[in-house]
Amino acid sequence: LVLLPEIALSEEWSKRFQTYFGCDAFIWHSKQTKQQKSRILRSLLTGEPCVIVGARSAVLLPFKNLKLIICDEEHDSSYKQEDGPKYHARDMAIYKAKCTNAICALVSASPSLESLFNINHKKVKIHRLDNQFHPTELPEISIIDMNTSKPSSKSWITKIIYDTTIKVLKNKGQVLFFLNRRGYAPTKICSNCHAAVQCQNCAVNLVYHKKINRLICHHCSSFYEPKQICKMCSSEKFVSIGIGLERLQEEVERLFPGYKSQIFSSDTLKSKKNKKNLIDNIFNHETNILIGSQIIGKSFHFPNLKLVNIIDGDSSLFSPDFRAMEKTYQLLQQVAGRSGREGERGEVLIQTHNPQHPIFQSIKKQDREEFVLMELSRREQNKLPPYSKIALLQFIHPNFPELRKICIEVLEISQKNKLSILGPTPSLIPYKKNHYQENFYFKEQNYTLLRDKIGIIKSQLTPKNIRFLNIDIDPLSIA
Repeated sequence: LVLLPEIALSEEWSKRFQTYFGCDAFIWHSKQTKQQKSRILRSLLTGEPCVIVGARSAVLLPFKNLKLIICDEEHDSSYKQEDGPKYHARDMAIYKAKCTNAICALVSASPSLESLFNINHKKVKIHRLDNQFHPTELPEISIIDMNTSKPSSKSWITKIIYDTTIKVLKNKGQVLFFLNRRGYAPTKICSNCHAAVQCQNCAVNLVYHKKINRLICHHCSSFYEPKQICKMCSSEKFVSIGIGLERLQEEVERLFPGYKSQIFSSDTLKSKKNKKNLIDNIFNHETNILIGSQIIGKSFHFPNLKLVNIIDGDSSLFSPDFRAMEKTYQLLQQVAGRSGREGERGEVLIQTHNPQHPIFQSIKKQDREEFVLMELSRREQNKLPPYSKIALLQFIHPNFPELRKICIEVLEISQKNKLSILGPTPSLIPYKKNHYQENFYFKEQNYTLLRDKIGIIKSQLTPKNIRFLNIDIDPLSIA
């Protein structure tokens, strides 16, 4: 079983597998037909020798003779199922390997802190690849201080990036502009009262997608007409604030005329045909400039990519989530790793307003150990995972007064049983898909204590209120 973080990677991976081993792998993901899934299930149930490559749901398949599990990009948050039944495919892969006496190999260029913690405690055996597949030096990484190297008022690209990009393009190399924001502009505000346009179902700002001329909520997928009337002052004039991939593409096409650019994101990779054309254009050198979101940092290999420009290195750095630094470091390291994978040494330029931040200094020196030690020390001091276990008890209800009554009941149960509970606190998005959300947290040394505390809450909570409870062990984000 080979687990991949994105469905988009499965086709390319299968081609490489066919090249190396001379046989085809079965591909398993949600978009496969019933007939294709039936064929795979027959092979598994009869114990027929085979290789399955798939997204996280593949770990749930009924293997009869499983001997090896490979979890590629094991640090990736896509392995966590957060809707419906909650599970982490990487952790399930480890448990499945233990139950079937199989080998489980976790693969990553930037391992999760949980895996590094387990290595330090001799729970996991580590094998290091000290050299790249192709005998090329790691890319040279430079940090651009946006406080001193400011672009013009109508631009997001500094002169240093412009000059370096022109040089690479003239030498027939490909360039990646990385920005982890889909759409054209992340916010539209009223030009009169400055109120943001928000989704009717969620407490989030709508994102403007210029190519389809629609405002979209990235949480409930609702579409809205671009012409809106301000609910605060009834004005019809709005201004787009911030930059998304589509807006970045406009600037790239203005600054580098004559060079073909393509957006590489989950929006453009939805269609199988579109994805094939996109990747073929890159490999055939018909595309000169790639404009990508986080999906481009996930195992894609572009031999002629010589320069990576990270436009906003700070975008995820100051999230209230305690894992924000780890996620930012992994993302930047993975994206930087796309540069110079074959031939000449590549370059990486990172624009930031915080050049002295430890993350950027560590990435520049390409010293991951320094960052890991610093982050593990911070986690240990604050008794955060992997030094403790956390359970999220989220109550989701369409009626806010009723939700508050449930929260008061949980607090009363906790006080009566002397349970140390954190909360209630609203979610980072307190109102989503027409429901209000309030969070409680348990933090303990092991899963047994967590299970006992959750059991007490569930056993004493009014039965009709249990259906509003959503439990997540080891939540990916706490914000």
